[in-house]
Amino acid sequence: MNDNIIDIAQLHGDEDEAYIRRLRQLTGKPIIKAFQVKSEKEIADAGQCSADYILLDSGAGTGTVFDWNILKKIDRPYFLAGGLFAGNVGKAVRELHPFAVDVSSGIETDRRKDKEKWRHLLPLSERKKHYDESKRTLRHSRWSVYP
Repeated sequence: MNDNIIDIAQLHGDEDEAYIRRLRQLTGKPIIKAFQVKSEKEIADAGQCSADYILLDSGAGTGTVFDWNILKKIDRPYFLAGGLFAGNVGKAVRELHPFAVDVSSGIETDRRKDKEKWRHLLPLSERKKHYDESKRTLRHSRWSVYP
């Protein structure tokens, strides 16, 4: 990371706060910590995490959505992942106001990026109005999508 090859670290394991602190000391780079959301416990854990960003996911590229109702208790910006695709990502952004979305498998066919699925998502990614930098939230219909 210090060779400027990697700009940000995304952690998907059992890394604890000591590991995150050490990685930050070694690199000075931003850190995303992913949480597999099964219950409100993971939301509480994510809310307390010292990583620069948190990613809330249903887990491991399953392509399924977790219960978004439990996100009402999170009070920090987050990346939303898990089961997102062109048909539901707009609703997710309008209702949940995530900092960013991760559609990874939502634009794949047979585990490969699908240009047609990506094309359906592109018009949504051009809506970038109402970004509130002070709260790091995306409001209303203008936002960015990151595959």
